[in-house]
Amino acid sequence: MLREVEQKRGPVKVPAFPHVGMSRERLIAPILAANQVLGYISVLDHPPHHEELAFMAIEQAALVLALAVAKERELSEVEGRVRGEFLEDLLHGTYGDEAAAQRRARHLGFPMHGSHIVMLVDIDDFRGFNKSRQVSEDAIQALKREFLRRVTGVVRTSYPRALVQGRSDSVVSLLPLGTEPGDHQARGHALGIQVRQTIAEWKPGFTVSVGFSGPAEAPAGVAAAQREVVSVMDSLARFKRWGQVVSVPELGLTGLLAAVTDERLVDYSHRHLGPLMEHDRTRKGSLVATLRAYLETGEQQQAATRLRVHPNTLRYRLDRIREISGVDLEDPETRLNLAVALRVQALLGM
Repeated sequence: MLREVEQKRGPVKVPAFPHVGMSRERLIAPILAANQVLGYISVLDHPPHHEELAFMAIEQAALVLALAVAKERELSEVEGRVRGEFLEDLLHGTYGDEAAAQRRARHLGFPMHGSHIVMLVDIDDFRGFNKSRQVSEDAIQALKREFLRRVTGVVRTSYPRALVQGRSDSVVSLLPLGTEPGDHQARGHALGIQVRQTIAEWKPGFTVSVGFSGPAEAPAGVAAAQREVVSVMDSLARFKRWGQVVSVPELGLTGLLAAVTDERLVDYSHRHLGPLMEHDRTRKGSLVATLRAYLETGEQQQAATRLRVHPNTLRYRLDRIREISGVDLEDPETRLNLAVALRVQALLGM
């Protein structure tokens, strides 16, 4: 029925359809702007002896509504561009002096007092997604617009005055925390989970990773906060750790390793674990897994329980680790190096 109304591009008299809940006839007109249907007007109980006037009235009403919606959209797009330009200047440190940034913030109704968090939402392996589905360029652009719209909707629900900007296959936001105390990391993590769920429900199989900076003062600290979160997100992509919601301050060792090249990480891992990895590969052993369990639990009995082996078996394996690699497992520096090497191995999927 609505397809017929859209094709006619004008008012249509629609009979009653009791089986779908439409018990009376009505006039329906499409609200059109730039060849796009924005909605419909439906009029019930129009005077049958003035039907021609009713058709003219509903057509005029649809035109007025179309103009109003188009104007509102245009104003919204202009405001979005201005807010996006301000956000980009803050993120790149090109806002001029602090007084100029404060003036722009007041004009846009953005609170600069208190702390702020930079949030980055990345589409995981977007190039692979497009390649596997052979998506056209028009479809890709439409996908990005809808992605931005949905992420923006989730962000603005929790942070109505946040600055949000689309960047190719990612969305960056500046979230104002204000001066009130609170667990902002937990609140940000909950927002990241909500964004991830919203995108998954919209497009199953389509995953995103969400990263947050630590609290930063605006405008001076925003650019550095962005660099931190971008670096971490790039590293997650390198390690193919997709579908993550991470906070930079909570990353610890992973955050430090993010700044190291893959080549150096691989070299470090091989230097400390190479003989054990070669032993496990050629003899189908489990010395690396044994070492990981031992270092993570810090105690032989707990490690044996985790591995579901007899404590004597664990002690034998630890002796073999010492024999093959020549390390002293009681030395704190050695234990630290081995723990880092094991983390690198997990990150790189070695």
